[in-house]
Amino acid sequence: MKLRLMTSNIWGDYFGNPVEERAQNFIDIFKRYSPDVIGIQEATTNWYKSELFDWLTNNYYLAGSEYFADGTAGKVKINDEYFDSTNYTVLAYKKEKYELYEKGMERYFHTPDPSKVVTWAVLRDKENDKVFGVCNTHLWWKYRNEEDDKLRVSNVRQLIAVMKHISAKYSCPVFALGDFNSLPDCEAYRLLKSEGVADLQETATETTNITSHQGDPVRGADGKLHGTQSDNDKSHSIDHIVGFGEGYKALRYDIIVDQDALDASDHSPVYADIEIG
Repeated sequence: MKLRLMTSNIWGDYFGNPVEERAQNFIDIFKRYSPDVIGIQEATTNWYKSELFDWLTNNYYLAGSEYFADGTAGKVKINDEYFDSTNYTVLAYKKEKYELYEKGMERYFHTPDPSKVVTWAVLRDKENDKVFGVCNTHLWWKYRNEEDDKLRVSNVRQLIAVMKHISAKYSCPVFALGDFNSLPDCEAYRLLKSEGVADLQETATETTNITSHQGDPVRGADGKLHGTQSDNDKSHSIDHIVGFGEGYKALRYDIIVDQDALDASDHSPVYADIEIG
């Protein structure tokens, strides 16, 4: 079974960067690369109300943002369905390809930012019956002192616990993807690898040595946002796709530096092609 996973931090609209200017970029990117599963970070309420989420909900199920309870502040209606837009870390999977076994969302303990969560799902490929788990995450983001580093380590411990629980319960490989806010040589990321989690950028048959973090697009004289690819290598990446367990092989790992991606966010989308045996 072949599987394409993608992580994409779509750059929340906090910085004079309205979603309306960038929604079509992501629609085009997702159409062009056709990921089976997408982990999205910084999906603010305005993103939920955008044409991007109109398109997504026509083609993907969104785990982790379904609306169930009356009175939720983040209730948003998209294509006759209701979603809770207070989860900025959404996991999308193709409607026609996968059956959902189980899903969940955990906010990170002791982390003073409710957008920092792990959203997860266990999926079965309808065609060949293969089962796998996927976790989409966004870790603590500040870098002021060692307390911030400890928070990321705490987040990673919680993420590892989720991955191991899924792997043990379903005897399947589990993947985690997202904005880890962690360089490959930092303590939190080293902890992941010490627990048997593999960095797919290192293990894939075809891979790349460029960074996923490009810096903010800048508004030009034409009034539009323009991004530029960083000269840094993968040691400066903070967006990652990792795997745990057996029964899979990473075939390709790539960073998308198409101009429409650079113009849309400070993070390049990252994808991994995986074979599950």
